[in-house]
Amino acid sequence: MSQIIYLDLVYNTFKRIGLSPTQISLHNYILPLVTSILVFLVVCNFQYLHHDIFEISRACIAFCTHSHALVRQLSMIWYSSEIEQLLKSVAHFWDYDLFGKDLGEYFRKKMTVRLLLIKCLFVICVGVLSYLFLSPLVFGHTDLPQESWIPGNNHYAKVIIYVSQIVCLSNVPFLLIVFDGTLFFLCNELEIQFLLLKKSLQAIKIGANPSAEQERVCLDKLKNYSIYHLFLLRVHEKLKTIYSDFFLFEYLVCIEALCILFCVLNESTSASELIVSFIYMIGVILQCAFAFLAVSNLEAEAATLSDALYDLDWYNSSDKKIPRHILFMLMKAQQPVQLTGAGLISVNRNTFLQNFSDISYSIFNFNAIATAVI
Repeated sequence: MSQIIYLDLVYNTFKRIGLSPTQISLHNYILPLVTSILVFLVVCNFQYLHHDIFEISRACIAFCTHSHALVRQLSMIWYSSEIEQLLKSVAHFWDYDLFGKDLGEYFRKKMTVRLLLIKCLFVICVGVLSYLFLSPLVFGHTDLPQESWIPGNNHYAKVIIYVSQIVCLSNVPFLLIVFDGTLFFLCNELEIQFLLLKKSLQAIKIGANPSAEQERVCLDKLKNYSIYHLFLLRVHEKLKTIYSDFFLFEYLVCIEALCILFCVLNESTSASELIVSFIYMIGVILQCAFAFLAVSNLEAEAATLSDALYDLDWYNSSDKKIPRHILFMLMKAQQPVQLTGAGLISVNRNTFLQNFSDISYSIFNFNAIATAVI
């Protein structure tokens, strides 16, 4: 299939870093343990802060950075077999050229743009991590790439934490390609497949006085399309299982990023603090936006499938199996194809555009009022 080439980057990275369930390497089990310890040290560091908003913001950024790494590491271990099945399921998708070269070329260009976005995210992530890793050595204004508690302020403990942060966070760009890339590409693939399925249904014409042979052909097509529709729904259900908790985490982290930005904007007189906060906020929000908007586009395209079923001229058929089959497909098509964050939030563009800013600004105002009262 022509679309498989767009998942080569994801699948090859999946294999090379030892995440395949048949060859998962020992370091992929050790990394989450080390990252968990780093998260614990970051949390311990909060008690030593001096009620300074900038110290708190740096500690929050450190917590979120390590949490991002930990969530992806654990998810890749827990769902490695499901992710491999998802990547292999693309081989059963319909070809882009099913309705002509022009439409197929449009789909290929669309996926090429998605591929470039993933590569850009990878490059940005590598650049930011390189800056973080080198900052303590080059600039000397921090002891570690990320804020952390150093037990006893011991030199050897600092070196161990420094190396541990580099090792654990160096894996993040590759996890981003595999974990985020699987979601991003498959949501776009499913969107295209639902569009092809809709066009296939629209191409069915029973006619005013259909012959028995024509009705049989239409019924066979409906059966095949129904089977394929169920296959797409199963792929979506696997996505829902894998990414449900991840979306809730992304939602909370994005709100936290906006809260930090509001606080820094309100208090900061330093250009460097503003720049760091902006870079952090933009990175988190862009990453969240790609996922939320891809899922939302899939949901919108899948919802139009029921319209194609309604438009079929089933009433011209004398075979009662045809309207029954359409009714069965209609029942499935009317179920919303959506992802949720642990069942608590709907993952769509409305949630992304409205709730993030409203909730984060409300939390910021509450914190400001509480601080003033205290």
